[in-house]
Amino acid sequence: MIHLEHLNLVVADIPSTLNFYRAALPHWRIRGGDKGSWYGKPRNWVHFGDDYQYLTFNDSGEGQNRELSGHQVGLAHFALVTSNVRPHRYNGGLSPNESERRYWLNYKPVTSFT
Repeated sequence: MIHLEHLNLVVADIPSTLNFYRAALPHWRIRGGDKGSWYGKPRNWVHFGDDYQYLTFNDSGEGQNRELSGHQVGLAHFALVTSNVRPHRYNGGLSPNESERRYWLNYKPVTSFT
């Protein structure tokens, strides 16, 4: 059997990224983190997940996100599947449609994929 253990993401801001993923994955926790360097550039990193899989966030990102409506090389998206979404609990009582409308109205990238 094969499963995906982790994804390593380069982000602009680890705390903002954690805020997003904590809302999406409330049962996950910070598994570890530290300071290090990658090819001579200092960076901080955090492992956020459970006992089976996690996301690694590194704050050494440079430049802008890939244009998602374009055709540039790079990660377009990854998907999470759940059977127990409770939007009213995590979206301040907003309906799913209103929550999504406000998201796109105020859209600001929180991660940078390279």
